Amino acid sequence: EMNDLIVSINDNAIIEWTDMTALIHENPNTRIKINWIRNGLSMSDSITTTLGEQIKDGIPIKVGLIGIGPKIHMRKASIIESLFTGFERTKTWIVMMMSTLGGLLTGHVSIDEMGGPVMIAKIAGETASVGFSALLGLMAFLSVNLGLVNILPIPGLDGGHVVIALIEGLLGKELSLKVKMGIQQIGILLLMFIFIIIMINDISRLF
Repeated sequence: EMNDLIVSINDNAIIEWTDMTALIHENPNTRIKINWIRNGLSMSDSITTTLGEQIKDGIPIKVGLIGIGPKIHMRKASIIESLFTGFERTKTWIVMMMSTLGGLLTGHVSIDEMGGPVMIAKIAGETASVGFSALLGLMAFLSVNLGLVNILPIPGLDGGHVVIALIEGLLGKELSLKVKMGIQQIGILLLMFIFIIIMINDISRLF
C-alpha cells in the first residue's frame, strides 16, 4: 500500500531505493522475504517476483520485479541545481539509448521492441493521466531520443551530412552530385525500411 516503508529484503537492510531494487532485480522468478513498516507496525511476508527484462550494456538481462514504485517528494530547486540535474538525466538517457542501439546492431535486442507514433501516443495518454509533470518528462525524453537519432551517421539525417562533410574534408575535394544523390537515396531507403518495421510493430501491438 501507499506509504509502506520496506526495511529489508531477505534480511538485508534497505537504506536507499537502489539497494532494494538491486536485491529484487537479482532474484527473478524467486520467492523473497520482505519486511516493511505500515502505520508504525512492523510486517513481514514472502512474495514471488515476476520475470522482467532490462537492457544492460546492449544485452537484455532477466530481472525480478514486484510491481512497486517509489514515493515521489516534490520540492523546489534552484536554477543551477536544475541545470545540473537536467544534464545528469540527459546523460543517463543517452547512455541507455546507446546501449539499446548497440543491442539492436548486435542482434541482442529484437527490432520488434522498436515503437513509433502509435506507441508514443499510447504512452503519452498513459503518462498524461499521471500528471502534467510526468508528461513534461516524457516530452524531454522524446526530445533527447530524437536528437540522438538525428546525429547518427545515417544518410539523410544530420549525422549523415556531417559524415559526408568529413569525407570531403579528408579527400580535399567535394564529392560529385551523383555520388551524393546515391548516398542520400540509400539513406532514404534505409529510413523507409525502418519506418515500415516500426509501423508494423505499432499495428501489431494494437491487435
